[in-house]
Amino acid sequence: MFGTKGVDTAEKSGVSKYLNYGIVIAKINGIAVEKARSTDSKRIVFSLEGKPVDDGSFIGVDGAKGPIGKMSTNYMNSDKSYQDFMRQIGVIADKLGLRAQIDTVSGSTIEEYIAKVSQLFVGKPLCWNIGGEEYTEGKFALKLQRYSFVKSLSEVDATSLTYDGYIGVDIKDYNGMSTMNFDKTNKYHFTPYVQPDAGFELPGATSFFTDVSNVASIDSSFTTTSSPDISSGLKMGDLPF
Repeated sequence: MFGTKGVDTAEKSGVSKYLNYGIVIAKINGIAVEKARSTDSKRIVFSLEGKPVDDGSFIGVDGAKGPIGKMSTNYMNSDKSYQDFMRQIGVIADKLGLRAQIDTVSGSTIEEYIAKVSQLFVGKPLCWNIGGEEYTEGKFALKLQRYSFVKSLSEVDATSLTYDGYIGVDIKDYNGMSTMNFDKTNKYHFTPYVQPDAGFELPGATSFFTDVSNVASIDSSFTTTSSPDISSGLKMGDLPF
């Protein structure tokens, strides 16, 4: 039967509830440690919230005023990955003007360390260059890039940015020293999905990433853990940078 009875004609916001890869202004809402189900490797996940959407029809996830997303680091399963992670923490602290405070933070486990770092980072906004990893066609995980991944709001022309990011747009620093650019053709910025050969399937491969359409939920393939990490005595001041 055809008819308009019960049809919802209310205006809907055209803004996605979820962050995309690219250049985005977002604050840190939380930082968590996630452990792979099948190994002892761990990664850090940043819960981000974009700029508030000035749209009366926008209804954010769990009351968020802007789009949200979960951006993860690489796994920490070696000394090198541990050093990479600590460098990333140091860079974020530098951009927030909190390096002196972060250098006094230490922890006997990664969980203890992140809990202390969270107290300093949560609620702080930054301009992120978020990487994208397509784990199945049209579905993406948000990744914390290794280099040139964040700037303070004072370093970029914030008026030229929007909540949903840009693809392939240069954002110039006020001091003109460098640019912040996301390039989808750069394999370090974006990893496209590769269709497996017919007859071959990596068991559980797609379960290791979070669907951007459901980023409000923690990936079921990972569990937050409080078990000791192989890296002990985590402290920024002990590192050579």
